[in-house]
Amino acid sequence: MAPMFLVSNKEMMEEAMSNGIAGCFPTLNYRKDGELKLILQQLNQHKISIANPGTYGVNLIVQKTNPLYKVHLKDCIDEKVPFFITSLGNPKEVIEAAHSYGGKVFCDVTNLEHAAKCASLNADGFIAVCQGAGGHAGPYPMSVLIPALKKEFPHIPVAAAGGIATGSGIISALAAGAEGVSIGTRFIACTEATVQQSYKDAVVNSGMEDVVLTERLSGTPCNVINTPYARKIGYKQNFFERWLNTNSTTKKIL
Repeated sequence: MAPMFLVSNKEMMEEAMSNGIAGCFPTLNYRKDGELKLILQQLNQHKISIANPGTYGVNLIVQKTNPLYKVHLKDCIDEKVPFFITSLGNPKEVIEAAHSYGGKVFCDVTNLEHAAKCASLNADGFIAVCQGAGGHAGPYPMSVLIPALKKEFPHIPVAAAGGIATGSGIISALAAGAEGVSIGTRFIACTEATVQQSYKDAVVNSGMEDVVLTERLSGTPCNVINTPYARKIGYKQNFFERWLNTNSTTKKIL
């Protein structure tokens, strides 16, 4: 169960574990003092209370734009989070800290260049973020990125991400060479998700023609449902917005 900003929650992680899969949530879903640490303690208790459990993990934005990175990393290490997914930055510190107690780190990658950097830092696996990924998406289709990763790094496990929502989608990813899959959007419609019902209905009822790629939200291309608001703000950043987003000083406050 892939991490989803402002969607993933404790109840979803508990259901993931109870059903034998790995659930992951963004640490930035919990930003109040002490909130993340309490959630981690509760998840650890749930994990040891069930028979044949799955596991849970956190998604850490390791870029400097994350003001809570250091605090959240310490909380995660203190509570010995089983696995991490790192995004948008250098995962070196997370990998070294997690490996100190046996934790695993999978790194989001969209190309071979970034994968090589993560491999050199002893990442335990890759999340192959392909075209169609809900949220931030990579430029390559699953049928291209996964075989390329497996050819270049045959010893590193790959979980496929991007437009997977059915059994046939899972089989396609495994056939391409992935060891597993990372599914997010479909779980937005689950009972445990606390988003508005209209959001759940949109996930269930929207088709491929209703999804667009936009860079307006964060500067990084991401797939969203083409709502009236998305159409109103447009899908491309203007020159000034692109400059703000790439400037090392201003990008921290966007």
